[in-house]
Amino acid sequence: MQMNCTPDKERKDLIDLKKKLSTVTVLVCIALFIPLAVALIYGVNVDPNSVTANNLKQLSVSYGSLNFAFADDASFDLYSSITENAREIDSSFRDFAAEKPYSVTFTESNNTPITYTLYMTTNADDCVYVSPDGKYYMMSPEVAENLIVREEFSSLNDLKTLPVATVGGFGSGLTVQPDSYTWTYTALDGSMPTVTSENKASNPVVKFDGSDEGSLRINFDKKPDSLHLSITKSDGSIVFDDKYENLASSNRILYNSDTKLTLKAVAQWYEIDGAEYFGEASYTLDLLYDVAPTYKVVDAGGVSAGDFTVLRMSDFNDGELLGVESQTGLPEKIRAYDAGDGLKIAFLPMASTLKEGTYTLHLTTDSGHQKDIDVKIKSSQEFDSYTLIFTDEDLTKAFNEANITEFEKLTADLTAQSVNEHMYEGKFVYPTGSSKLAEGGADYGTNLEVISLYTKEYIHNGMQLQAAKGQDIKASNNGKVVFAGNTGLYGGTVVVDHGCGVLSYYGNLDSVSVSVGDSAVKGETVLGKAGSTGFACVKGGAEAKKATVTYFATSFGGVFIDPASPCRYGINF
Repeated sequence: MQMNCTPDKERKDLIDLKKKLSTVTVLVCIALFIPLAVALIYGVNVDPNSVTANNLKQLSVSYGSLNFAFADDASFDLYSSITENAREIDSSFRDFAAEKPYSVTFTESNNTPITYTLYMTTNADDCVYVSPDGKYYMMSPEVAENLIVREEFSSLNDLKTLPVATVGGFGSGLTVQPDSYTWTYTALDGSMPTVTSENKASNPVVKFDGSDEGSLRINFDKKPDSLHLSITKSDGSIVFDDKYENLASSNRILYNSDTKLTLKAVAQWYEIDGAEYFGEASYTLDLLYDVAPTYKVVDAGGVSAGDFTVLRMSDFNDGELLGVESQTGLPEKIRAYDAGDGLKIAFLPMASTLKEGTYTLHLTTDSGHQKDIDVKIKSSQEFDSYTLIFTDEDLTKAFNEANITEFEKLTADLTAQSVNEHMYEGKFVYPTGSSKLAEGGADYGTNLEVISLYTKEYIHNGMQLQAAKGQDIKASNNGKVVFAGNTGLYGGTVVVDHGCGVLSYYGNLDSVSVSVGDSAVKGETVLGKAGSTGFACVKGGAEAKKATVTYFATSFGGVFIDPASPCRYGINF
C-alpha cells in the first residue's frame, strides 16, 4: 500500500537536511581555516629574504681573517635551510655586541649577493642569524647541529685551540706563540683529529734584570701536565735546565753588562683515558739581561755654542732611542749609532744661541733607565747681525715660509734615514777648497732680518762660501748622496749622508752632477757647479743683491752646527 508523506513530515526532513548541510559547511570551513590560522600565527617567522638552493651560484663564509668559499650542492642545501622553521626573536635576547659573528654571503644565479650574519655557539639551541633586513631569528636546532660540525665553524671549539702561553715577570702579560706543536683534540662531531706545526715563531725580545729574580711566570689557559725550561747564553753555556717549578730555587741570574739569553719551554699534556685533548708544544724566547747604560761625554772640558760633542754609551740596547729633556734645544729623541765593540754613540749638537754655563740633560731609555748628565758650554759666541732688503723677483720667490718648511722637512726625513755606520774619515774639507765667505755673505749663526714680500728674522744655519760661477763643488767627506735636485730655498741642492746622522748640504748650484745613491769621496767627487739659484742673496748697499755663492751646511741628528767645526777638528769619539 502506498503511503503519502504529510506536509509536517516533509518539513521536518527538510530541517534535518539543512542542519546536516550546516554541520558539513562548518567542518569544511574549519578544515580550511586551520592552515590559514597556522600561517597567520607563524607567518612572522617566515624570512622574506630566504634563498633556495637551486638558485645559488656560490656562497662564502667569513670569520675575522678566515674565509671559506663553496659551490657544491650539499653546502647550498644546508646553508639555504637556515631559514627553515626559524623563529623571529627580539634582538635583546642576548648581548650580541659581545660576540664575534660569522658572515654568510649567498650569490644567486643572477649574481645578486645576499648576506646573513650568524651568531653561532656550540649549543645548537642558541644559534641565531640576522637577515639582510636586520631581523633576528633563532635557527632550527636540527640545522644548527649540521652547521657547527663543519670546518668553517671549528673556531667554536675551544679544545681545538692550542693552549695559549703567557709570560709574566720578564715582560708582563706577553703572549708567546709556539715554535712547534702536536695537538690532538675532541672535535664537535666527536672525532679526535691531530694538528701539527713546525713554524718558527717570531716573539719579541724580553728584557729583565736582577730585580726580576724569581719573577718569571709562564701561565697557560690549559695547564700542562709537565713544563721543562732551558736557558742558555749566546755562547751555548747552560744557565738553567730543569723543571719549571725548580726555577725559583735556582741560582740568581746576575750579570755586569747586557747579556743575551735564550729561553726554551717544552709543555706536555698527557694522553690519558677520557682526556679531551693531549699533545706537546715548544716555545722559544730571546731574553736580554738589561743593565742600566753608562754614559760619558767626550768633551768633558766643555764645548762651544754652535758646536757638538759626542756621548759614549755602554750597554745601550739595540733599536732604542735616547730620550732627552734639557734646555739646550736638543731633540726629545736621539738615535744611537754603533761604534763597534758594544759601544754606541749619540751626537749632542749645541745650539748657537746657548749661553756659557752648565746644562743638565735628563736621559731616559725605552727600557725605563734614567740618568742625569751635565754638558758644559765653555763659551758663547757673538754672531754677526744685519738686515737684508731686496726686491729681486727670483729672491722673493725663493725666500718664503713654504720653502723654509720644505727644507726643514727634507732635513728631518733624510736624518731619519741615515745609515747606522760612519762613512766619514778624518777632517771634513770645504767644498770650494776654501773657508772664505762670499763678499757680503752670511756665516753660520748670523742673525738675519729679511725684509721683502715675506719678512722674517732667522739664524743662518750654514756658510755662504765664495765661488766662481761654474766652479766645481766637491764632497766635504766620504758618504752617500741622498738628495740631488732642486729645493725652493737653495735651488740646485745636493745632500750627502756621512752616516750616524751626520749630513752635509750644498746649495745655490747651477747644475747637479750626481744622483741619489752615488758614492761621494772626500775632496774628489764633484757634486755640481757653483751658481746663484735659490736664495743666493748677499748684503750690499741699500739693497741686498743676488750673487754667486755656495751654501754649505752640516747637521748632526737634524740640528745644524757650525760646518767649520768638523772641518777643523773632524769627528772624534
